[in-house]
Amino acid sequence: MPVLLKSLGERHPRIGSESFRVFSALLNALKPIKGADWIDSVYEQAVSKLSNHDTDAEVRECAEDCIADLWIGATETLRSKGGKEWESICRLSGKTDGAVKVVTKVAREISVGDAWVNGGVEWLLNLLKKAGRHGKLEMFLALDILLKSYT
Repeated sequence: MPVLLKSLGERHPRIGSESFRVFSALLNALKPIKGADWIDSVYEQAVSKLSNHDTDAEVRECAEDCIADLWIGATETLRSKGGKEWESICRLSGKTDGAVKVVTKVAREISVGDAWVNGGVEWLLNLLKKAGRHGKLEMFLALDILLKSYT
């Protein structure tokens, strides 16, 4: 496990993206996960990659997917983290297709809370206001799922 955790921080994009894919598969196979030390390390590496503006697009996409799988598989652990990952995922500039898929996946699988849903709805509405955005169908689907997830 330590070698795999170390590979998350590799600068080579292929190694980084494949490492996040491995952890996503592991999270899906082991869910629900409670009290695993490696969850914190994977989370920190994913947030680091997402908050860095020069992260490779494929690595970013895999890190976003891994955050979704962390939320679904280790919900209680991630609730205590403060939600800084969403600030990096839910951005208004750049490519947002992956972020919409991540929000949709998390909202479909688990209940994060009404505050998170409110933030997601506001973010999606701002994305929809941008003229000429492709992927509007996915945004409306995400809105539908978010609105149905209010508690």
